[in-house]
Amino acid sequence: MIMQRNTFTKKEKLCKKSIVDQLIHGKNNSKFTEYPLLCIWKEQELDTHYPAQIMISVGKRMQKKAINRNRIKRQIREIYRQRKSHLYDHLKIQNKQIAIIFLFVSKEMVPFNKLEDSIGKIIEKLIKMV
Repeated sequence: MIMQRNTFTKKEKLCKKSIVDQLIHGKNNSKFTEYPLLCIWKEQELDTHYPAQIMISVGKRMQKKAINRNRIKRQIREIYRQRKSHLYDHLKIQNKQIAIIFLFVSKEMVPFNKLEDSIGKIIEKLIKMV
């Protein structure tokens, strides 16, 4: 049995401005909402060997305090880190790469288990759509 480490490295973070602009302003991207998150994704050739890169955004309009924004981002990152293996396995089989943006769209703080459910449903939808 091979143990796979659940890590989240810098190469898995979506940092390239051109790809982020294509995702936000482009026409060939896909969007869906699983409250409290909006997921924007696009099949994209990435300059890494990982099958997916993500960006997490919590707007200042939604959460005024930086401590709340940072906590939400940390929670989303942790949940994604634990659940990404199913998505990665599917993308490796399909030999595809995708870029994903998670936008937090709730004005209230959301419990951790609600975020877990949302990200789990998002990953399942991504697997079906790719």
